[in-house]
Amino acid sequence: MLNSSQPIINLEQQLAFNLANYTNKNLFITGKAGTGKTTFLRELKNNTQKNTIVAAPTGVAAINAGGVTIHSLFLLPLTSFVPANDGWVDRNIAITKSELHQHFRYNKEKKKLLIEVELLILDEVSMLRADILDAINWALQSVRKNPAPFGGVQVIMIGDMYQLPPVIKDEQWNLLKKYYKSLFFFDAQVLQIEQPICIEFKKVYRQEDPVFISLLNAVRFQDYDSIDYELLHQRYDPDFMPEETGYITLTTHNYIADTINQQALEKLNKPIKFFEAIIDGVFPENSYPTEPELVLKEGSQVMFIRNDSSGEKRYFNGKIGLIEKIEDFDIYIRFENQKDPFKMEHEVWKNIKYNFDAETGKIKEEELGSFSQYPVRLAWAVTIHKSQGLTFDKVIIDAGKSFASGQVYVALSRCRTLEGIVLKSMIRNHNIIQDEKINEFQNQMWNVKELEAILEKEKYLFALQSLFRTLDIQSLLLGVYEWRKMTIEKSIPEKQLVLELISSIDECLHSLQIVARKFEGTLLNWYSQPTESSSQWEKIKNRSTNAVEYFADELFQKVWKPLILHYTEYKNKSRITLYLREIEELEGQIKLKIKQILSAELIDQRLTYKESIFISDSGKTVTSSSGKGDTVLLTLELINEGKSLEQVAKERNLTVSTISNHVAQLISKNKLPVLAFVSSDKYDVIKQKIEEMETLELKKLKDLLGEDYSYDEIKFVRSDLGK
Repeated sequence: MLNSSQPIINLEQQLAFNLANYTNKNLFITGKAGTGKTTFLRELKNNTQKNTIVAAPTGVAAINAGGVTIHSLFLLPLTSFVPANDGWVDRNIAITKSELHQHFRYNKEKKKLLIEVELLILDEVSMLRADILDAINWALQSVRKNPAPFGGVQVIMIGDMYQLPPVIKDEQWNLLKKYYKSLFFFDAQVLQIEQPICIEFKKVYRQEDPVFISLLNAVRFQDYDSIDYELLHQRYDPDFMPEETGYITLTTHNYIADTINQQALEKLNKPIKFFEAIIDGVFPENSYPTEPELVLKEGSQVMFIRNDSSGEKRYFNGKIGLIEKIEDFDIYIRFENQKDPFKMEHEVWKNIKYNFDAETGKIKEEELGSFSQYPVRLAWAVTIHKSQGLTFDKVIIDAGKSFASGQVYVALSRCRTLEGIVLKSMIRNHNIIQDEKINEFQNQMWNVKELEAILEKEKYLFALQSLFRTLDIQSLLLGVYEWRKMTIEKSIPEKQLVLELISSIDECLHSLQIVARKFEGTLLNWYSQPTESSSQWEKIKNRSTNAVEYFADELFQKVWKPLILHYTEYKNKSRITLYLREIEELEGQIKLKIKQILSAELIDQRLTYKESIFISDSGKTVTSSSGKGDTVLLTLELINEGKSLEQVAKERNLTVSTISNHVAQLISKNKLPVLAFVSSDKYDVIKQKIEEMETLELKKLKDLLGEDYSYDEIKFVRSDLGK
């Protein structure tokens, strides 16, 4: 199931990838620093077939993950959320569930986006509060009209709970603690209904020394008895002053890091150079990945804040270098143990939004703005918070200030080796602060055998459910309903005939819906039977192949073709612009549905390889731009062969009303005699009534003439008179 070209490099990652793609199960993916969580997110985002959105709690995290912020995606206000409606709540502290629902009045584009999303990836969930995750759940349930968790959307949460925790004001927590055991995302009410599958990536790619890895694990899990303090104390050197480049100080507060960087910069006896970022379009300040104006000197120690996008792999996120030379606006960087410097170039970060593309049925990214800057920051010091996800060779850890939960582990795990660490202050038990609730949650990790079993169990049922969703045409029925409603309300030419066409298409769609329900029941019955699985699945695949070809053909011949011919005949009529727009939208929905059906898969095997373009029985491609002259002349040929209107309609898979419209056109052009379709007596009466009443409207003429005269007869006489 997994494409071997993808750099998914261990069993846990492969199982997580397959569970994401071939089931609808919610996942929590974790792992200590350096286990490949970021790589996994990128590969899943780039290779999944599902309509996917990536979001994160903060602007910087969202930009780095290649996604959007949670608040901008769901239009959440910047407050906390009470998961109840019981009593008064100070709106300066929080809002209730019902008050939050007022923010879910999304516009048409946002609503369509949230309805079509299939997979929501939430990155850096260690910082995601439980009440915000519940707010996401309410938003999706509301817009999708689906009471299932997250409105039926699969949610994958990625993060290391032993890193930085969520932040909240005391007055907000005092209110929320009545409803939540903790602020952590896993205590959200939505996850109490059904816990996610928890997968831990265990293979460490950042560190290789087993002694150091063991020490990090003990710190991570707050296992005081296993922490080798002697090893840590050997790294203690409060007076350490680096005599070589490449060391970076990790500290707890921004002002400490800024002071260290500024003092080091001032010591350099070189002129200051300023480098401004190029900001294009919309790019919020709180999402800037680095300073909008870099203040640098020759000799500055800098840290790269992203991987080399050129593909040359000259640097990576967290690599330390030295500015050897600045010439005008060119900056040359040299790395330790590297002879020649290289000229640094700008990197570009994109601020995106997600849109649903109705033509392809896919969620696409739209670039709102970009931030172009040299991908570095001063790197004599950085906060532990900003060091998350980075890798260093030599670090000085300043633990003199109080630590938040997880900060000791984050700081130690940034370094590749224990030998590369210098401690400015002792690390003791009271510095290693962890929340016991995290340890309890971490004990819920699934083992490989459990993951393999759930994948094997769920992938077949998920494949069937995906196929059933593909064959579901409820959206087309709603489109036809809107078409009928507009036709009744507007002044549409030959309204009665249009309504007959609508009824014909509606009847076909309802018939297909009934067939779909029967097909669904049959396949589920087969799936549940205790027979040999491979032969049973082969039987299901064969029936499914027949089904997708049948549904695509029925929709093409009996729904799309009549609709596009109707549109072709009406597109030049005046004062029906909105009506034509409604038809165009419905035609696009039908065409997309046919393409989706023809592209349907079971697991990862396509069911049919028939061309997903529209092919007529004669082998000629029929498109929405086909001229009506060709199709009318084909009707003429069949009628001249002696076939009735009903026979022509059946042979061409069109409605009788469409064929009668062709006949009316042919009569008006003197290519068919009107008396072949209307008796001479009736012709005279209809002609007289048209001249007396001075009206050409079919319905009025029909009402006057009575049941003995059909719409077709009236239409044909009107055409013969040149009306």
